[in-house]
Amino acid sequence: MREIQESITISAPPSQIWSVLMDLESWPKWNTFVTSIQVQPPHTELAVGSKQTITIENNQTYTNVVSVLQPEKELRWNGSILTPIIFDTEHWCRLEAVEDGRWTRFTQGERFSGILAPIAAAAGKLNELQEGYVRMNRDLKKVVRNRSSINPYAFFRERIVIFVPTGWLGDSRWWRASILGKEELHILLLAREQTNSLQTEVPEPDFQLNRIA
Repeated sequence: MREIQESITISAPPSQIWSVLMDLESWPKWNTFVTSIQVQPPHTELAVGSKQTITIENNQTYTNVVSVLQPEKELRWNGSILTPIIFDTEHWCRLEAVEDGRWTRFTQGERFSGILAPIAAAAGKLNELQEGYVRMNRDLKKVVRNRSSINPYAFFRERIVIFVPTGWLGDSRWWRASILGKEELHILLLAREQTNSLQTEVPEPDFQLNRIA
């Protein structure tokens, strides 16, 4: 039995990583190793027992069956050539929350068994796969980072926001907001509010973001 495994730490919660993984149609756009993953009928999405066809960069295709699907935690599938006695594989993608759930340790690996497993290892095929896993992990980290670009509304939903009025400018009120999250931000909110208005409801503000390193 042979086994390979690669891990990477990504500065996003497991929910974001899982969202990218489940968006199968987007895989060809960001994944330079697994260039296609298609769920086979009668299923339309990944589920325990569903079959999927995976294409890797050298146009080799493999059909596997999902054995474990735990949202935001683990995806696992199995495949074989002819019969498990000849060549059997088990692939896994695990997501482990770290840094109080703000980061994720993503691990993918594969276990090989059967008569052909030692031959594949001797021919360097497992090393090639491991190099592909390293690249895919980096691709995943990159696409998650791009999708996690600053969104003020997302910060408001998930973090404590402290508003402190700092003054007046013409007919507009300026507020200073300190976002308490992984990265501290200072956001200057310009709320258009007439000085002679008694309304307490403030219109949707314009945002000017200044990242503090």
